[in-house]
Amino acid sequence: PARQALLSVVLLLLSKKGTWRSVSNAALFPEGDPSNKDRWMLLLKWRALLSMLLRTAPYLDEHKAGAPPMEASSMRSKILKSTVSLIRSCRCFFDQGVRPPGWKGGASIELDATARALWKMTETDLLYHTHSNSCFRAQIMLYLFHPSKCSSAYYLEVMPKWMESWRNVDRCPEYDYLWMVMFSRTRKYIHPRDHDWGALRRHLLTQCGYWLQIPFGGVSSDKSFPHAAQAGKRSFPSRLKAFVGTGSKYEEGIDFVGRVTKLLMFCSGPHTTTEANDAGMGSEEPTLSEGTVELLSFLKFVKPYFNPSNTGSWTFPLGAFLHYLSYEVSHRMGIMAALNVLKSSHPNSYKQLCNDEPYLSCIELPGHEIVAFLDTLLPLCQQALYSKNGSVSHAGETALLYLAQVDPVRVAPPMIDFGLRALDISSVNLAHQAPSALSALTRLFQPALRQCPTMVLSRLPEMLRLSLAGIDSNDQNKTMRTLIFYRNLVMWLPAGGALNIAPDDKETKGTIQIGEGLMDQRNSIVGSTSYKNALASLPESSILAQKNAAMLDTDIDFDTVMEEAMLAMSDWSLAFLDRVYELLRATGEQEKLGKGHSGYAATHGSMDIAITKNVSRIMKETLTYFFSSMDTETYRSALRSVSKFIEEETLPFAVKDASLLCQAVCMTRFDLKDSSADASPGLDALVPILTEDLEHRSTKSAIYRLRCLAGAVRYAGSSVLKHRDSIVAAITYALSQPDDKVLFKTGCKLLRHTLSSQCEEYPIAQSSHPMKSGTNFVPGACAELKRDGVRWCVPSGKSIDFTVDLVGRFCLKRLRSLGDTTGDNNIQRWRQSLRVLRYTLRGCLGILLDDSADTILSQEGELCPKEKATASLIKSSSPESQKILGDLRRRFCFNLMDITCVIAKGTVDCESKSDESQSDKKEGGLSISTDAKVCNEVIEIAELLLTRRGAQYQSGSGKTIWRGQKEILVDFFLTSECDYIQNILLRADDESQRGLNSLYKDGEESGKNISRCLLVNRIHIANQTLTASASSQIPRRLKKLRDGAGTNATIPASLFTLEMNMETLQSHLSSEESPYKDENCTSLRACEAVIDGLCNLSCHPNINVRGNALSITDFLMTRFGWVVKHRTSRLLSAISLRDDDLKGVDGIPSTQELVTQVNAQGRRTRLAEVVKGVLKLVSLPKILKHMMWNETDRFELVKTVCGTQRLLSLLPPEDVAKVVYYVNSIFLLFRSRNFSLLRVSQADQMAHESCLEFLIDMLQDGSKSATAPDEKSDEVADDSDAREMHWRDRLVASWFLLQFVDEKDLVTTKPQLMSKVWTTCFTLIKEEVGQPIQRVSLGLLGRLVSLALVDMSQPESIGAGQPDVSLLRDFFTSEQACKALGNALVYDHREDTSVGGGHGAQWSSGVQEIIRDATANLSTRTLFPFQRVSVKTSIYKLQHSQLLCSALLAIGYENAKVAVGYLLAQATELVASPPSE
Repeated sequence: PARQALLSVVLLLLSKKGTWRSVSNAALFPEGDPSNKDRWMLLLKWRALLSMLLRTAPYLDEHKAGAPPMEASSMRSKILKSTVSLIRSCRCFFDQGVRPPGWKGGASIELDATARALWKMTETDLLYHTHSNSCFRAQIMLYLFHPSKCSSAYYLEVMPKWMESWRNVDRCPEYDYLWMVMFSRTRKYIHPRDHDWGALRRHLLTQCGYWLQIPFGGVSSDKSFPHAAQAGKRSFPSRLKAFVGTGSKYEEGIDFVGRVTKLLMFCSGPHTTTEANDAGMGSEEPTLSEGTVELLSFLKFVKPYFNPSNTGSWTFPLGAFLHYLSYEVSHRMGIMAALNVLKSSHPNSYKQLCNDEPYLSCIELPGHEIVAFLDTLLPLCQQALYSKNGSVSHAGETALLYLAQVDPVRVAPPMIDFGLRALDISSVNLAHQAPSALSALTRLFQPALRQCPTMVLSRLPEMLRLSLAGIDSNDQNKTMRTLIFYRNLVMWLPAGGALNIAPDDKETKGTIQIGEGLMDQRNSIVGSTSYKNALASLPESSILAQKNAAMLDTDIDFDTVMEEAMLAMSDWSLAFLDRVYELLRATGEQEKLGKGHSGYAATHGSMDIAITKNVSRIMKETLTYFFSSMDTETYRSALRSVSKFIEEETLPFAVKDASLLCQAVCMTRFDLKDSSADASPGLDALVPILTEDLEHRSTKSAIYRLRCLAGAVRYAGSSVLKHRDSIVAAITYALSQPDDKVLFKTGCKLLRHTLSSQCEEYPIAQSSHPMKSGTNFVPGACAELKRDGVRWCVPSGKSIDFTVDLVGRFCLKRLRSLGDTTGDNNIQRWRQSLRVLRYTLRGCLGILLDDSADTILSQEGELCPKEKATASLIKSSSPESQKILGDLRRRFCFNLMDITCVIAKGTVDCESKSDESQSDKKEGGLSISTDAKVCNEVIEIAELLLTRRGAQYQSGSGKTIWRGQKEILVDFFLTSECDYIQNILLRADDESQRGLNSLYKDGEESGKNISRCLLVNRIHIANQTLTASASSQIPRRLKKLRDGAGTNATIPASLFTLEMNMETLQSHLSSEESPYKDENCTSLRACEAVIDGLCNLSCHPNINVRGNALSITDFLMTRFGWVVKHRTSRLLSAISLRDDDLKGVDGIPSTQELVTQVNAQGRRTRLAEVVKGVLKLVSLPKILKHMMWNETDRFELVKTVCGTQRLLSLLPPEDVAKVVYYVNSIFLLFRSRNFSLLRVSQADQMAHESCLEFLIDMLQDGSKSATAPDEKSDEVADDSDAREMHWRDRLVASWFLLQFVDEKDLVTTKPQLMSKVWTTCFTLIKEEVGQPIQRVSLGLLGRLVSLALVDMSQPESIGAGQPDVSLLRDFFTSEQACKALGNALVYDHREDTSVGGGHGAQWSSGVQEIIRDATANLSTRTLFPFQRVSVKTSIYKLQHSQLLCSALLAIGYENAKVAVGYLLAQATELVASPPSE
């Protein structure tokens, strides 16, 4: 773990690549730049990193072997991946002889020093050892360490040898991929005239048939027709493949195709002066270059395989090939435009760049070759778009976007028409293409609008008319894609016209732009004479040759077209709402969840639920952007339509979507009379309708209207205050109906949304409007934050006062009523009151602080941003509100603590109570401890109070969704152009690029292409992230304030107690002031006590309560991690039944006391429930992780896991299997995270030796349970429950012994103890014939022998003493022992699956993992054999030979000769036996 942490720190430092480019070996030093003399270089020694890699994986050297595994395989894998990532990140800092001008150094500089040293190290293996794994190893070393930047002379020298090595190994995709990476690095630093790239290009095109699985030839039905079998292929061994650093097989394949297209695109275009002249610079009739001709010929050859009906194994690879080739075309155009920008803005950097990277002299594609690529690729995109394979359809869609961004003016119009034809309802044969066509229109809309707005706006009425039919209640997929199209539409175009609010003149701080004139340089590429001439010469059937009057007619007035389009948008808005109403009317009744369906409906799975939620989310986003993009007149018309729909119809089955509609229409809007104020005309219109005469409506009608009202008030801001009486009356009506659960829950939701609207900040909806008056509006242009800030709806003092009033009226009043002992205080009242509390907290958590606002603000230096802002907000409210809010969170925490204490008291030993007392308690109506609904409400309230600091907390999922929406809009051409410019300027250490990491790159001049909606949404998510971060920052601040900055501070005693009773709880709830007035009774201590209560609920009799409490406890550990330290011993003592005096400590009942308690059937059911809860608590990652960090805790865990026999004997038979499974889960989790500990103190060494002695005693004396050295043996002897150990306990003990013995034990541990280890190992090998424990003993033998050889080979170990191998020598010189070892090795072979039903061994849970670890310890890891033979077969296991070889080396030559004689005799006997034996 320490090494992994160090690697993570270094990788984090190097992850900001931009800041390091100016000091890497790829740095640029522009001639004449005065800052060059002050430049520095970061040089790293590659041999040091190679040594680190060989230390991580010594088996890379064929003369060495790896050390015995000291940590879990998953941890080794993580460290190896991190090491590989570090080497790849450091490659650009290896010394290649690059120095700043004027550098003064003493040592001589060797050009290409690192590259030449690497090639010298790997040349022999790559050229002459291609038949062995050493060739693959050498290639990986070259891939990891070889710097990209080398001199042209070096690359010209080695490239022929590289090509020879590549061709020597055929049909090996991993090998091919690495060589393509190497040639991708090479291409930049060789001038095209100095090398013929045709050989590489032809090799790539030849291999594409195999790589892309293109079926050459056919298969005849005639069996006599000769059919050649497919040639075999080679692959890297898994141990070597780990060093490549690739991801899954899918990612590996995608990266491979991307690398192929990158090289093919590089090899296209003119690469010589002759080709450049023929391309149009020196001749009247330009011709295509050789590389372009060959690539286009290949595309024409594979064109039939793109047909939608032609599907097979080649379909997906060809779709990925089309996707990446189109991207490379767009990317190359972006680099061309970027070079033009650099040439004009930074000529010195441009000149130096061309000197360092000579390939840039031929990077420019002539116009006629661009046309040829577009003309060939566009028809393929059309076919791929309608493929039956969904992934290929998506690939065709994105490929079409890449090509459209190259030349939107000529590509977008015909492709939009192509998509519109599929939407026409008269085209019956194209109806199945509608979803794909809608997705294509979504992608093409913005680039077309940006470059040719008149064309898009002139087609807009037809688009709107044809797409409305896509909202179809019978086709969810088409509906979803239509809504996405409309969401994209209203992001870029307003519905009805501009917003009559002028933008801010104030410039937004923190924004920056990368370049100037990026769009102009981009347009100049497709505006060249050669490009236009090539377009003119295309045949009429070409897509690019289609003419369009609206596109080419320059006399069309843009304002006129815009006005007509806005009129169409205004008309469409009402038609769209009608379609939404039809969709809501068609919504059916939701399925009820049946028992045992895990939260899913009976006839639908999780995928259906995910799709439905996704459609609902897209509907919400579309409606939100739709109403925010409206001008005033259009909004009024839409509001009248929505008001009429809500008033006239009641749709109980569509209540959720109807509430989203009300939420969108009632969102806060600018008050046009006062732009600094906000208003909600929608709320003003809907509140009278939704609150009218609720008492006399049917229940369904009332629920429908209250739910719509809850949506309406959610983002209505201060407008809610104007309707406070109506809203309060509606909440009062709903919460006064306790017998109707649905109506009561709807009232709770209305309360929650009302509270959220008054105490949460959020952007005003119209901030997302795409067009404002007074600006130079460019349709489709990227939104800029500069001079156009986001306006927020921020709570006022009146809003906070109203919030406090609602909390007091509906929540605090109900809590006080629970303390009324004279009224009807039944269980239903408790449930409903706690539910109101939960919904109240969900709404107002954002303004609940741990102390008063004045106290919080006095600690300003330690505050997080959210806490400081909330305290300042509360200061604007009335003094009475400030007083209530200052103590409210603390009071809720202590009330919750009291409730958990009462529940714990009622369940800690509930089976000891008589049936009469239980019935009396139930009749009294106060049995909250056994009521599952009350307990679940308490658990959810605990999560809210302890982990949330605001209603808007799901910033993580919101950010993921935002990234997906942004990905749809990315302009890859512009992004490539901007990123390349920034990369070059960073390499040149340009002054304009310093300090950019902390600034927001704004607008098109920074490569961005996001709408105003997404810009506002991203800022809102950033604010939500601050709220989410506060949930962990505030508890840490409070603990630091209480205990100081040290990690070993003493935590005060817990306030959790079992002495709390119902009478005391009721008195606390009914009290006007908190009964906990002591200044030490802080909210933090109450939170820690609540965690104790949740631990108690994790042992609750109800299984659902236990599961919910465990999941919340696991989450709370991420915020209150310091509580884990003092719980581990308590949990382990509960499992070991050694907690007589610990009843209720940390919330855990005493399992020792529960042993004597039985139920009516005479079974210890309560004991089983508590044990299962405790076992699940121990298996929580945070708790188990703490147990692994010192030897003492590990010893306690070992005793607990291996000593469960007595516990299992006491449990009811039906619970034994589940408890065994839980114990095994703890063991498997420990196994997956195991690592070796460095024992730095005598106490650690003593604990380690005690653990080894305990394990040896268990294995040597299997008849009775072993005891720890510190336990009294007479206690165990007197225990009548002691019995023979189970085989699983002994197997687990042998695994612990296998893992805990390390190198230090052989030379420093007491000789008597190590003698016991050797003896135990030999005894198990002899006695446990054919059992799993015998195979573990073989692993232990291999580990001991390997460690002994390591100690013998190290001179520094002489001072500490040589390992004693006398027992090993005696074992191998015994004929009987050698025979037993030979038989044990036979049993360790791979199982013969041809018998016994044709399947492998069916071990119980965990046994297979133990055997796997034992096999890993048989011998040290090597890459042997280096030839192409299998490491193991059904009759031979290489690790057995390695084990015997190591053992014979350890015992010496003379003793080895004796042992070899015995082993050969045994081998002769085994060879002569029949195959079945």
